[in-house]
Amino acid sequence: MRLKAVVFMIAALILTAGGYYLSETINEEQKSAQDRADQVLLVDGVQEVVFLKLSGKAFNRPIELAREAVSHPFRVTKPIKSPADQGNVTQMVNALAMARIKKRVKDPSNLKDFGLDPPWVRLQIKSKWQKEQDLLLGDLSPTGESLYVKAAGKNEIWLLSRAVRVALNQNLFSLRDKKVLDFVVLDVKEAFWQERNTNDLILHRKKTGTSYNWETGAKVKAPRDDVLDLLFRIHGLRALAFFDSGINLTAVGLIKPWAKMTLTVADAEKKGIIGILLGGTDPSGKQVYIRRLNGGPVMAVDKEKIKGLWALKKKIKKAVRDNLPAKGRSEDN
Repeated sequence: MRLKAVVFMIAALILTAGGYYLSETINEEQKSAQDRADQVLLVDGVQEVVFLKLSGKAFNRPIELAREAVSHPFRVTKPIKSPADQGNVTQMVNALAMARIKKRVKDPSNLKDFGLDPPWVRLQIKSKWQKEQDLLLGDLSPTGESLYVKAAGKNEIWLLSRAVRVALNQNLFSLRDKKVLDFVVLDVKEAFWQERNTNDLILHRKKTGTSYNWETGAKVKAPRDDVLDLLFRIHGLRALAFFDSGINLTAVGLIKPWAKMTLTVADAEKKGIIGILLGGTDPSGKQVYIRRLNGGPVMAVDKEKIKGLWALKKKIKKAVRDNLPAKGRSEDN
């Protein structure tokens, strides 16, 4: 009798555990199905997107971003051609990819009541599988907690988190890459500065054993840490404004720039040489006009950052001069 009782108890426990597992599995599947039903985008994130078009009341002109494959970075293709700010594009798309529908308004009578005719933003998106999606984004709800969104072909309005509106609050400036020069600091082989068409400082990277040092053409060593600091500061320069057209290059001091900075990099894509021309200051006196050596838009950068660069360059030049033999010292070295 005891053996039968034990067997029955074990069987009951197995059935109970099996029932619990089955119940949990069904619940998880139901939750997963509901999550998919509430998903806004047809993609799981920016890693699956190859094309975006933003238009609507929030934009003076439509903005298009595209890339040839998901392994490539996005570029702004309209209304200008420029590298894109990958961080902002990722944040924008992923905010929508993670968003879930909180509530649905069936058969809306008037899209204008929700700010959807015309929309605040119209987002057209294409995935790497060539799936296309067209979304209209409108006003915030009266409480300010939700955003009204409508998908093309669906006769309902979705309420999403207001965080989506924050992520979509973009413009042409925010979506374009603001790096003044795109390079890897450790790829720089030579740094060359000119002021008033006069060579001011030329530094070459030289390998010494397993490490690298910087020196002049006369093999006078420069302080390596200061040179690296200078290169990282150049790498960190960001445009505060772009002038793609309608700017007088003579008036902003870029036909006869007061200074020129050139870097030779070990990167075939950059064709070896990159750099900037430095012109005059803007009317506020707080920004300096610059332009890349290979052309492109005029940019405005923080004047204090340029002053910091030149102060550090001056410090390096003094250290080099102090390392020269006495007979080789001059103000031009």
